Amino acid sequence: MMHQILETIEADVQSRPSAIEFEMAYQARIAIDRIKFAIKHTEQFSKPCIHMREAGLQLLDALDRLESVDRRFQIRSRCAVGRNGTTSGRRQITESGFATKREAEEAEAKRRIAEQEKPEAVKAGSGDAPLPKTLAMLLPDFLAEQAEKKLAAKTVERYREQTAYLSSELLSMPIREITALHLSREWNRLQERGGHHRKTKAARPLSAKTVRNIAGVVSSAFARAIKWGLVSFNPVTHSEMPSARRKKGIALTPAQKRLLIDSAKGAWCMPAFLELSAPAGARRGEVLALRWTDVQNGEVIVSRSLSQTKRGLAFKGTKTDKERPISLPKSAISALETHRNAQNSFRKQFGTDYRADSPTGRTKGAPN
Repeated sequence: MMHQILETIEADVQSRPSAIEFEMAYQARIAIDRIKFAIKHTEQFSKPCIHMREAGLQLLDALDRLESVDRRFQIRSRCAVGRNGTTSGRRQITESGFATKREAEEAEAKRRIAEQEKPEAVKAGSGDAPLPKTLAMLLPDFLAEQAEKKLAAKTVERYREQTAYLSSELLSMPIREITALHLSREWNRLQERGGHHRKTKAARPLSAKTVRNIAGVVSSAFARAIKWGLVSFNPVTHSEMPSARRKKGIALTPAQKRLLIDSAKGAWCMPAFLELSAPAGARRGEVLALRWTDVQNGEVIVSRSLSQTKRGLAFKGTKTDKERPISLPKSAISALETHRNAQNSFRKQFGTDYRADSPTGRTKGAPN
């Protein structure tokens, strides 16, 4: 048993690479040799126990000094990470100054996690593009890499308008330093004087709903930054946002609806638009995107929507990306027949220059 213990210690001390460790290991090996010699030639010593005790103390002292070297532990690891987060090369990571081996191992674990998150963050832009550090840098990257690729153009445009209300002080802050308190102060500022009058440019308060929408955009940007490995916490979720007041919806009575349709003025297709909108309960863009082929057997099939942005008009899918049939009352069917007869008369009058395949008329600038 004693021989096995000594061999284990000897194998450990012989693996010491540094100069300081080598000196301590040399002293430990001398002590081990003295103990082995004393065990083998016990009969040559008048007092073998005392001799072994002295060698044992020498060994313990050397091992203790080696342990003090271990407290200045250095982490060394090889990782397959090259330039710009690619796997084109390998490099050795070395870091020292840890009090204990456990602290060094924990630091190495955190470094490996951060190293794995870097490639995801690099995907946020080109390999040579700097990663966003401030909120002003994060928001454009979020809109370009996430919103524009997954959301409707109108939604992205609204996001840009909402983030324009944020103060320059908050935008210039590093994203890692933004706290829930900073954001709570910003929400209060927006609700008190975040907007401005178009003519006088004087400050005016923003509604609680608008402030919550702005906070929602910032929260989405931070959530994406977490996935990119830029931050580890979303401060928006702990900020104090204003409570939006809920308004009770009021529906028109049949008499009020008829009065509204009969009193409609403006575009000649307005009555047909209102006759369709009232029973369908569809969104404005969905009604404007209807085609005559969507009206069949007393029903209308809602399958797309018309969106208007600063770039112009464009068709898109419905909010749920699902078709839905809606039954029409006789009054709506009769109004559509009258409207289609009027379109046919215009087509005869203007020939091929007249294009109208929509029950609500062809909106100027709308795509075919």
